[in-house]
Amino acid sequence: MSEPPMRQAFGRLGGRTLIALDGTEFFCSQKLGCPHCLTRKRANGKTESYHSMLSATVVTPGHSKVVPLAPEFIAPQDGAEKQDCERNAVRRWFAKHGARLAPLRPVFLGDDLFACHPVAKMITDAGDDFIFTCKPTSHKTLYDFIDGAEFRRHEEKVRRRNTKETLRYRWIEAVPLRDGKDAICRDRRAQARSGRVQRRDR
Repeated sequence: MSEPPMRQAFGRLGGRTLIALDGTEFFCSQKLGCPHCLTRKRANGKTESYHSMLSATVVTPGHSKVVPLAPEFIAPQDGAEKQDCERNAVRRWFAKHGARLAPLRPVFLGDDLFACHPVAKMITDAGDDFIFTCKPTSHKTLYDFIDGAEFRRHEEKVRRRNTKETLRYRWIEAVPLRDGKDAICRDRRAQARSGRVQRRDR
């Protein structure tokens, strides 16, 4: 059985497809607005109306092109008391598109905002994987866990134009994103395919 064309063109990491998730803002005004706008109050006391969306993009190292996937708009939701946000949007996006993208064997990429238990569990429960940034200020439990731990290591030498560089990588797998008995890496199934925390040192 042949691989999906997308995976043939963009496959990396043993035939996986990297899908980058990120929020982006595409309208902002202190004068104009509509019922679908999000709002925020600025330091000058004025209310700002804006539109944003969650974008999903197929990316891969060494490829000059990317493939944008269907976005999920971040906008006031019917019946919701709180303002919409990227984390809510990624759950809606995944519910709509996750199963359809499963043949691509996706690895989802994202910043610190997505590195939370509900999003990680949603992805791993579907059999997918993720690589998310985790900042020390928002993931104290994770950094306490890896403090003093033994990292796996990899080193490679690369040439860039007229210079040579040595790239040294250190990583550790199956670490908890948060404290608690239900932390994702403590479940054996989830631990086997847990997201990776990676550091790169030059």
